[in-house]
Amino acid sequence: MTRGWRYAAWFLLLYGAALVINLPARLLVRFLPPPVQVTAVSGTVWSGNIGQLRWQTLSLNNVSWRWAWPGIRITAQGDAGRGGVTLGWTGAWRLSDGRWQTPLQAVMDLTGLPLPVGGGGDLVLTLDRMRVDAGGCRDLAATLTWQGAALIAGEQRVALGEPRAQFGCQLRQLTFELRQMRNAPLLTGQGSFDAAGYRFSGRIGLPDALPPLWRQMVENATRPGDNGQRITEISGTWALPRR
Repeated sequence: MTRGWRYAAWFLLLYGAALVINLPARLLVRFLPPPVQVTAVSGTVWSGNIGQLRWQTLSLNNVSWRWAWPGIRITAQGDAGRGGVTLGWTGAWRLSDGRWQTPLQAVMDLTGLPLPVGGGGDLVLTLDRMRVDAGGCRDLAATLTWQGAALIAGEQRVALGEPRAQFGCQLRQLTFELRQMRNAPLLTGQGSFDAAGYRFSGRIGLPDALPPLWRQMVENATRPGDNGQRITEISGTWALPRR
């Protein structure tokens, strides 16, 4: 009899789970906070799609998800770029197999820094793995490639090839190294960021081919370091636009 009750309990549990994952996705809308607006919701809790998601002035289209234990695969596209990531929880938040592409200028606008230069090209973030808990970053392997890299000041434009940054974690801090292909590091340093803002410190190596005007701008925004390098420190809050 005990075994029979056990089988019955398992059957009810599985049956209940099947009912939940097959619920219409539109039922999830009522649990979203008021600032988030969604339209054209289709599919189920297990696999669905949102035609458009808006939060303040952030807009994403074709936000889709599909559960694949132990995580959920999410993809989206919008003015801020396009891409996808697998999100899961096993004692800490885990992200893997991520890719996001966005115009550089969109990221520069987000930092809210009064930069004297603009930028051209796209940033492509490839995330191998990331693990984050309440204490900060525990594990990270990611690459950020700047495709069609260029800095723009007035009518002057300096092409930078295709710099690539490698990201990792050390002592709960985000670490990074930026290189031009096969060349010495352009920028090395470490920093941290969260929902409130960001803080980075690093060393910049000035390429010999850098025009005098650009060299002067870099020197004005940094302080001298060892071996001809310049030291930079940047911190601030995210410039999320408000309605």
